[in-house]
Amino acid sequence: MGRLANSIILLTFTAPILLLFSTLFFGQSTHFDYFLKQSLIKDYFTNSILVTIITALITSLIAIPSAYWISFYDFKGKKTLEWMLVLPLAVPSYIAAMVYSALLESAGPVQYFIRDIFQLQYGEYWFPQIQSIGGMSLVLAFTLYPYLYLLLRAAFMALSSQIIESAILLGAQGNLLFFRLIFPSCRPAFIAGLSLVIMETLADFGVASLFGIPVFTTGIYRAWNSFYDPIAAGRIALILLIFIFTMIWIEKLSRGHRKYSNLNITSYLKPRKLNAIVSIYMYIHFFLAILLGFLIPLTALGLWSIPNLNQFIRLDTLELTSTTLIISTLTSLLVITIGLFTAYAIRSSSNIYIKVCVALSNCGYAVPGIVIAVSVLLVLINIQNLFFDGALILTGTILGIVWGCTLRFTTIGFNTLSAGLDQITNQMDEVVSLLGYNSFYRLFQLHIPLLRNSLLVSFILVFIETLKELPATLLLRPFDVNTLAIKVYEYANDEMVELAAPMGFLMIVISIFPTIIFNKKLKFGASSARSQ
Repeated sequence: MGRLANSIILLTFTAPILLLFSTLFFGQSTHFDYFLKQSLIKDYFTNSILVTIITALITSLIAIPSAYWISFYDFKGKKTLEWMLVLPLAVPSYIAAMVYSALLESAGPVQYFIRDIFQLQYGEYWFPQIQSIGGMSLVLAFTLYPYLYLLLRAAFMALSSQIIESAILLGAQGNLLFFRLIFPSCRPAFIAGLSLVIMETLADFGVASLFGIPVFTTGIYRAWNSFYDPIAAGRIALILLIFIFTMIWIEKLSRGHRKYSNLNITSYLKPRKLNAIVSIYMYIHFFLAILLGFLIPLTALGLWSIPNLNQFIRLDTLELTSTTLIISTLTSLLVITIGLFTAYAIRSSSNIYIKVCVALSNCGYAVPGIVIAVSVLLVLINIQNLFFDGALILTGTILGIVWGCTLRFTTIGFNTLSAGLDQITNQMDEVVSLLGYNSFYRLFQLHIPLLRNSLLVSFILVFIETLKELPATLLLRPFDVNTLAIKVYEYANDEMVELAAPMGFLMIVISIFPTIIFNKKLKFGASSARSQ
């Protein structure tokens, strides 16, 4: 029975990607040849690389100092800043892109103010172009840096205070202490956080589309939505997928055989004081991160929503909100269920077949949403053609959206719950086994109660990610189904910011409270580990 269940999981998660690979060998696509002849694939590759590198650099410059100061220093307002730095996680990147595009374009209020103050005409002054690779990288960095910040903060808080204090007594101070001891010890957390940022950057469709930057995701959408060519879309998606897996392989190769161990934690490191000059820079750093990543988008959307307050209570808005919440909740429940049973299967069995099934089922987060969407659509269309004479039995429901989002975010559930299970000792399992109870009893009576925090963190994170997910929902939605993310994108793409603002504001408000709870749970987990 266990082998059958894992086979079903394996087929469910691998069938879309396998069908994606089949586009290399089956079917003809004149449009894909067009993409090659016009050097569009080269442009997608170049732009994707540039955006990824610049975003990773800016994100590191924001997140590393923030996590370091919060973890090791004491200053006024620390508790407030600690959770406010996480709030940009509630802002979808494409909503931030819409806001900054409206504010900074030539007809926007910022440039209008400059022309009015200095009595200039458009073209008589230099102003940075927000709709550019640099602008896209900045928007992504200021909305994605919490991923890296959270993981680094947790890693810094888990460092052994005795080792750090010993290094300080031996004369290691400031930059030497950070670059020779603290940061190398937290390299796995840094790589994990930066990998999340890179994957989200490569998976981005909304910002690239709104800014008119040709990258892989916009090329895939163009091939599918404009040319109606699934073979071309599948092949471009496959190129992006191979590119991502190559990056993952290079990172693992660079790591070599080096191993990183958690240091024994026996006491707290007393927070230190910053000198006045560094304190000023620190507050400016925090203020800019929160201002650009959260406050400006939320404030602008709130002000733009005032003329359309009735939109919050309109029937279509309530329907969009309920559909979005249903999809996000269903996906979150499916993800934590699959994540729990796959993590438990790894813990309970050393069977290589089960490990292979679980490994394949947890590759989803490395795959951009638009690639998964194309893969799922290919599967659903083929099933409909084979068994239902082309009738929209499957693509006419939210099944595709839920399946696609579950494929994409199962990794989150597995990793979170697997880490939680690692905190439960094998001795506890052995005691339950000696009492004569089976594995199902252990799961429901022992493990699940002890995994309450991990289950909640997993649910919240998947809920937020599904709520913000744009490319997968945009391609997989039935004709009569919309979500808040899709509607915001459509209004923004048509430059109807006044109609997009209320829904964008609503998305951020819905995400704020889960984000704050998520931050508290992670902080509690790190503090608990540190006090052990």
